[in-house]
Amino acid sequence: IGKNAIANVEMAFNQQINAIIPNANFNSEFIYYLIENSAHKLKEVAGAGAVQIINKSNFEGIKLEFPSIKEQIAIAQVLQAADKEIQLLKTKTDKLKEQKKGLMQVLLKGKKRLNCDYLLSLREIAPLSSSDLYDEHISDVKNKS
Repeated sequence: IGKNAIANVEMAFNQQINAIIPNANFNSEFIYYLIENSAHKLKEVAGAGAVQIINKSNFEGIKLEFPSIKEQIAIAQVLQAADKEIQLLKTKTDKLKEQKKGLMQVLLKGKKRLNCDYLLSLREIAPLSSSDLYDEHISDVKNKS
């Protein structure tokens, strides 16, 4: 059905965008997550078509359940914390992928050599992890012919 977002500044948009402007009884972050979780319900209202659109009158007719504002805030905080953790893990994964690319470049081209005896001894104890590959166990190849 499109994107779901929170506008933290005043915004103008075209008539194909449905906006929710919450009053003091509703938490905008909670509404964001509720709509994300209700995508299947929204798609049913949109019906079939090349571009699924919910017109304003149909959008206004959608019924969603809301807990107290206190609970909305608590739920939104938990879900925001989960989103932050997911983003941190994605960032860490991206960095590890870049490190792996760099290791592949230097190791597979023979620019660096591993201290194989040390690494194999670690492997006998437990599976290797990327933290086992410190510079002290990788050395430059000096006289490569």
